[in-house]
Amino acid sequence: MSLLGSHNLTQAKRILEWISHSRLLRFFMRLRYKRRYANTAQTIFDICFDSPFGLACGYDENGNLYDTLSDLGASFVEIGPITLREKDGQGVEEAVALLRKKKPRTRLLARITKNEFTIEQNAYQDFSRSMALLYDFVDAFVIDSLSGGVTQDVEDLSEIIEKLLETRRYFDVKRPIFINISQGVSRSEIDGILSYAMRMGLDGIVVRDCPLVEYIYKKTSGNLIIIAAGDGIGTPEMAYRMLCDGATLVEFDDAFLREGPTIFKKANQLLHFLRK
Repeated sequence: MSLLGSHNLTQAKRILEWISHSRLLRFFMRLRYKRRYANTAQTIFDICFDSPFGLACGYDENGNLYDTLSDLGASFVEIGPITLREKDGQGVEEAVALLRKKKPRTRLLARITKNEFTIEQNAYQDFSRSMALLYDFVDAFVIDSLSGGVTQDVEDLSEIIEKLLETRRYFDVKRPIFINISQGVSRSEIDGILSYAMRMGLDGIVVRDCPLVEYIYKKTSGNLIIIAAGDGIGTPEMAYRMLCDGATLVEFDDAFLREGPTIFKKANQLLHFLRK
């Protein structure tokens, strides 16, 4: 049985915390699971990823386990979902303090959302402030609207997206902005989001419904970067299928709970062999 496999999320987080406090254990984890292949590297927007395979949000909500997860084979880690303020004291500002003390040695995507106590009309302020605080410490942003109580209707999202694009213009480096499309969103809503995203200059989509990957790729003629995620990506073969369908990056989620870090190792080996 894998060190992390066959656990629930809470148990997995405890194990990850335990691993993170041992340099020796992390060293052995790197030897066992972290393998780089030249032909698996992926570059988007001048950002180089060791491979297309990373870890979905939920495992590192507070931004303190990313290097440990990288040691276990993840090419990138999506931290969050994270909000501007949290009643338990852990929010964007606390995450930034940790990131400032420990510069990430892996690629980070930050999934930002609004605080549950912020009224919907002011949601754009939470998103904008979170982006500004995190901007110098992460490689890209994911707009998580649903978990913050904002619908995925274009009219509701437009103010948030426009504010984030405005905020980005204040920085010298252009960080990619992705919007998350959750499962259960209608095709008409998806079409509206895709059309709006391309018109406004968003960079990509995070898709949690695997059959939508090919649909979105064809609908946008490959002009939006697609990150495939979700429970449907349970095997290295399925992850490779997502790449064939048009995804540029793939995030493992429940598969990491079931298989542990071997899922990254197997996916990288499969991709290396098929590309070779």
